[in-house]
Amino acid sequence: MEAAAPRVKVEALAWLARGMNGERTGKAVWQEPIADGETLGDLMDRLAGRYPHFADFYDPSTKTLQEHVELVLNGRLFDLAGGLQATLSDGDSVMIFPGFSGGQQAG
Repeated sequence: MEAAAPRVKVEALAWLARGMNGERTGKAVWQEPIADGETLGDLMDRLAGRYPHFADFYDPSTKTLQEHVELVLNGRLFDLAGGLQATLSDGDSVMIFPGFSGGQQAG
C-alpha cells in the first residue's frame, strides 16, 4: 500500500475564502498536498496561481503579503514561525485571515 502524500490543512476566512474550495465568503478549509521540502512561500505562490483574488493580498513576484492580511502557521504568526521560508511538514496548519485593528483602550 502506497503512503499518502503529505498535506497541510489550509483555512481561509472571511472575504479571503472567496472562490476557494467552492466558497463565496465565510470560511474555506481544505487539505492541500505539499512536496518534500516545500516552503510556506511555495504554497502561497501556488495558491496565488490558482486563485486570482490572491493578487489582492499577496504578490508572488516579490513574495510580500499585504499588511491587512494575517498568515498563521501552526498557531503562530508566520514571521515568528520562520517567515515564508518556513519548511512545511505533513499535518501542518496554515490559516489566512483578514487583519484586524481598532478598538478602544479601556480606561
